[in-house]
Amino acid sequence: MSSPISPLIIAGISLAAAGIAYATHRNSASIIMSNNVRTLSVAECKKILDAPGRATKLVDVRAQHEWAAGHLPYPDNVNIPHTQVGQRFPGEVTNNRSAEVILYCAAGGRSGMAANTLADMGYTNVINMQGGITAWNNAGFPTEK
Repeated sequence: MSSPISPLIIAGISLAAAGIAYATHRNSASIIMSNNVRTLSVAECKKILDAPGRATKLVDVRAQHEWAAGHLPYPDNVNIPHTQVGQRFPGEVTNNRSAEVILYCAAGGRSGMAANTLADMGYTNVINMQGGITAWNNAGFPTEK
């Protein structure tokens, strides 16, 4: 025999889970803002990257096979998978915590995680390229292999 309370308990648990999921999503966005991570469009990033004499660092945080399939065509573009940014970035890119850094991936998710990692390490001028290389390609900007 089924108790009439059981559906109410299930509904309550479902609502609680939905609330936790919403709060987690909302908090992840606020973490990005509180860690000095900016999100810029591909057009804004391209303008920075094409500036004469720029000092901005550029890092592709996708897997190596994604990098090999095509990446942004800048000679100083470095490939460090997002799971390795914390360990490799200071030695391979810069120790300067105030250096401007643009991170990108396929669509912006992994670069957002890597940006948070750098912000947590004390980097204060981190940019997540919105939409990643997918948005870059959709804008008609060049890539290279």
